[in-house]
Amino acid sequence: FISVRISARVMEQQYQKISLTVHGTDSHGRSLVTVPGEEDGHSDGRGFRQHRTLCLVAVTFGLCIAAYTRLGRGPPTQLGLRTRAPQLKDGLATISDAEGSLCQARLHFLFMAIDDVPHADIWQRFFADAVPCAPKIWLHCKDAEACRRNKFVQKLPRTSIVPTVPSSYCTDLVTPEEQLVRLALQTSGPADKFIIISDSSLPLKPFRVIYQELTRSGTSDLCVYPLCPMGFCRNQTWQSWFWAKGLVTKSAKSVSLPMTSQFAVLNRRDARKFVEAWGPAGTRPRSNITSKWFADDLVREEPVWSMDILGESGSTVGRAQFDEVTGWATCADESILFTTLHGAVELQENASMEVPGFGMLSGDHQFWEAPQGSCRTYFSFWMWSLDDRKLETALAQDDGSVVHIGKPESGSHPLSFGTLSPKAMRMLADSEWLFARKFEASANLSGFSDIVFHGVVHE
Repeated sequence: FISVRISARVMEQQYQKISLTVHGTDSHGRSLVTVPGEEDGHSDGRGFRQHRTLCLVAVTFGLCIAAYTRLGRGPPTQLGLRTRAPQLKDGLATISDAEGSLCQARLHFLFMAIDDVPHADIWQRFFADAVPCAPKIWLHCKDAEACRRNKFVQKLPRTSIVPTVPSSYCTDLVTPEEQLVRLALQTSGPADKFIIISDSSLPLKPFRVIYQELTRSGTSDLCVYPLCPMGFCRNQTWQSWFWAKGLVTKSAKSVSLPMTSQFAVLNRRDARKFVEAWGPAGTRPRSNITSKWFADDLVREEPVWSMDILGESGSTVGRAQFDEVTGWATCADESILFTTLHGAVELQENASMEVPGFGMLSGDHQFWEAPQGSCRTYFSFWMWSLDDRKLETALAQDDGSVVHIGKPESGSHPLSFGTLSPKAMRMLADSEWLFARKFEASANLSGFSDIVFHGVVHE
């Protein structure tokens, strides 16, 4: 129930006759209505401010309450929240309220791109059906000027392009992630979710389905990589785990850094924790890190950070403090999320530990080649896949589709989608995942929006 104060005199003078337009319902099934003439977000020529009317109909009691809220000039705002004028923060004009509907939770889509996000038509169709809460779209580009000229921003002009910060593949994709999350937090609500997504991804469900699934619980979704893909540990000990490991000097303990996909979904608490741990661009120290790439040692300069040791109150370890790092070469974005949110882990073979806010983390053999946690984005590497290659194989066998399966020489690059037939699109839509990557920019995806978002049958 929303308690409001209504100026009866103003209501009587300005709204003798009110015609309401229904725009669906919010997450609690309440009708969202607007006063004619304000849908475009502009005030009239006499200088009147925008007004928004909320009508809550309680069938049981036959009660209708009209809530009249005076809002400042600018974009449509969220009812039920105090509003304030836009403020300039980190080069962005932001407003603390929402996009014209009453929301209990909002999704923030955080894109990382080079100079554009391909398949803008599909994203436009996806966001056009954004009910009950309009999302916020954030974009970090290596070439921000090119992004402003290209199709994604042209088709989705409400996209906020954040100031560009330095980044490099594998070594540091975390800094642009932090930039996106930090700026999105400034306009967020307590129950909002933050979706880190690549420019080569596409949604596999209608917006309403993704919204319902991601707001069903308040937890973050992290997809933890297998311990030993390709049988890497077979006939060996757990010391050969895929995750990076190090021997902590002071305690002589061997701790692991669980590897996760960078394409995660964060709640606001975890988003803040990640931002606080990493810090703004230019503040992160670097150090030479030695790790394994197949049989060879790989030495490279990487960002370093401090992390707790899970289960040991007050114990921390720095990435650069590891005397010896075994396991395979890990990119900073694959180790940062779990370790900053939960910590490094002292996990033995066949042992398990409960991780608050994540769930059970296990060293059992069943997870040597299978992921743990909650994986929202489908991908498939040549080393391992999310579903033992079931979807990948089915797509590859479809005569009307072209998919490119990763090979050892392709390094860490995943399966990519080229031409997809209607049958293949339906397979993706029927899968358990909410998003998938990697869609090639030149991919022929004719009919994708109709099939995936609206269930239209194309033969």
